[in-house]
Amino acid sequence: MAAARNLGIKNAKGDYIAPLDADDIWYPQNLEKQVKRFLATKPSVGLVYAWSVDINEENSLTGDFRASTIEGKVYKTLVCHNFLGNASASVIRACCFETVGGYNCQLNAQQAQGCEDWELYLGIAEHYKFAVVPEFMIGYRKIVSSMSRDYSQMAKSHGLMLGDVQQRHPEIPAALYRLSKSSFYMYLARQSSQCSSDRSTLFWLSQALKADFITPIFRYGLYILFIKSIFRMITKLKSDNYVNKPGLSVSYADLTKRRGSLYFKLLLGNLLHRSLLMI
Repeated sequence: MAAARNLGIKNAKGDYIAPLDADDIWYPQNLEKQVKRFLATKPSVGLVYAWSVDINEENSLTGDFRASTIEGKVYKTLVCHNFLGNASASVIRACCFETVGGYNCQLNAQQAQGCEDWELYLGIAEHYKFAVVPEFMIGYRKIVSSMSRDYSQMAKSHGLMLGDVQQRHPEIPAALYRLSKSSFYMYLARQSSQCSSDRSTLFWLSQALKADFITPIFRYGLYILFIKSIFRMITKLKSDNYVNKPGLSVSYADLTKRRGSLYFKLLLGNLLHRSLLMI
């Protein structure tokens, strides 16, 4: 994946690079709005991103989404969590790759794929500012057979990436690195739960607590995922009852009604970002 993207970037002629994974979707006007946002910014902005919704094999919404209004200098916030969400949500100035290089091809050799995009974003954030188009413009596909389901490789790539960042930036408080690990393991636990892999869910929950015992206990998701996994294991319900199916998808109208969840997510993201700017 990294080598293929680097080859495309090397042969690109335009002023902007916009990655799009084969199974994801750009909705109409995505590129138009992101480039328009670029044109309204200063050259110090190297990356513009937009919001994304999760979709299944049938292109139907699953109900999960990624949204943030974080802009400007975002390096420390990006260390804590990848608020962009996925590789298909960004448009990048081509000159950024001259500064930071391309995607890391070495992770694949170490059987540690999955965080190449996050690592690239961190490199860009060291030199450039970020901007956002606060609209749902990308469909991020989640299917069981996709590479993003190989959680062990994803965890390994996250560990290697974070270790490199910590070595280069020892001035960043160690608590932020622990928060990054814990949040990422919580993410893997949620993904495991969606696949009805209960043992995997419990494993990643334990890893989240091991990485940072304090933060996860204040997340209601920890208790929901734990109870759901234990309940399913005890009752021995078939996993098929819990896998997202086309008939169980949600509509855009349903997603729009979840304004409370969206605003709460945006509020927490901004509070974290503003707090880290003061460190």
